[in-house]
Amino acid sequence: MKATPHEIALLEAASAHRSDVLHLVGRVTDTVFSFLGPATAALAERGFIQTVVLIDDPAYRHVLEKFDRSVHLVLIDAAGSYFERVKRLLDAYCQMARTGRPAVAHLHGVVCSMIGLYAGQIRHLRLPTYFTPHGSRSLGPLRWLGATLRWALQPLSRRMASRVIANARVDARSVQKFTRESVDLIESPVAMVFFNARRLPTTAPLIVTGNRLANPLSGSLLAQCAVLLADQVPGLCFSCIGTADAESTAQINAAHVALNPFGDDAARAQHMATAWV
Repeated sequence: MKATPHEIALLEAASAHRSDVLHLVGRVTDTVFSFLGPATAALAERGFIQTVVLIDDPAYRHVLEKFDRSVHLVLIDAAGSYFERVKRLLDAYCQMARTGRPAVAHLHGVVCSMIGLYAGQIRHLRLPTYFTPHGSRSLGPLRWLGATLRWALQPLSRRMASRVIANARVDARSVQKFTRESVDLIESPVAMVFFNARRLPTTAPLIVTGNRLANPLSGSLLAQCAVLLADQVPGLCFSCIGTADAESTAQINAAHVALNPFGDDAARAQHMATAWV
């Protein structure tokens, strides 16, 4: 059978790069990178060779430039259906695991843990594995996925020398409920610019907010809060750091809340330094 261009590219990438650590991520959002970036940089500083398999989403390409130069990125096409993307991630993970011969795998997110589990049980890739949930929705509102998560993590723990690392306390508590096993908490580091920023509060009272997770409900709650408080405090201003979906953006704009999609820590710190709260 003739290999597809995607399979040829994977073979070339895998044969050219050996890895000590293989990361499987999916989409690298700013929240995911706040943990993955410092983690891969720390490993690179210790001399570990790393490969990161991720979905090449145009919305998050600005994050790719922030990886340590020694980290090899394998970009998976974001086009097609959800299942097509998962299949491409699975193929890339298996190819990199077999050819790059990594000593350990780190699976980021619940979907990637499922991919790692499938690769371990069906395709017989038995790598010592770390798992980090990154605030997955299946740990919160989507409780129906809880049973699936427990089913996934227990075999990972028993057969693949797995270890769970949460990068937020709420994730650690949620995963512990499902797995009933110990969870290591390694929180994302806070950049020094946030400590060094000089406070320059605005003349009018300003509340600056943001959200670690993309949740459509947040935009609605923020808009309601802004409208109610504006009635009570004349001249009160609201600002939100981050991005939002189209519906949330419309609600936020209608409530006269400024939406600032800063992609840089220094810009975020400078803006936060102008806030009253």
